[in-house]
Amino acid sequence: MELPKFNEERKLAEKGVAIVKEIVENNLNWMFRKVPLEEDFGIDGYIDILYDGKFVTGKSIGVQIKTGTSYFQNNTNSGWLFYGDNKHLNYYLNNANPIIIIIVNPDINECFWARVDINNVTKTQSSWKIQINKTSNLKNKTALSSIAGSFIDYAPQL
Repeated sequence: MELPKFNEERKLAEKGVAIVKEIVENNLNWMFRKVPLEEDFGIDGYIDILYDGKFVTGKSIGVQIKTGTSYFQNNTNSGWLFYGDNKHLNYYLNNANPIIIIIVNPDINECFWARVDINNVTKTQSSWKIQINKTSNLKNKTALSSIAGSFIDYAPQL
């Protein structure tokens, strides 16, 4: 048949974005902004930290979302290894916002993350890898807040 074909990988990726959005907005009470596909160069969206669940603070975390059980196959004692392309690592490290890699298990709607930082990535022969810990569940608000940085209310000084 000669018709455009729907890409199953795209469908899976969209499911992962939906799972992350659900957790960010309903469990963390923050905001998720998806990057349009045509503007996605390695960051799928941004988590905006809200104060008191309603005030946008200006603190954001960039996220790269990888969905599928295949991302949970490189087991270690404490989690999983994620392998990435050097071009994306260079982009992440130069970004003004902190960047996290999120792996999503769509079968159980669970997400785990690691911050991309020069101190926690390891160079491989052809790319890089990062450890994503089992303890770094996306629902852990405290850990995510700490990498976004502190919010300062400057209103009294203005």
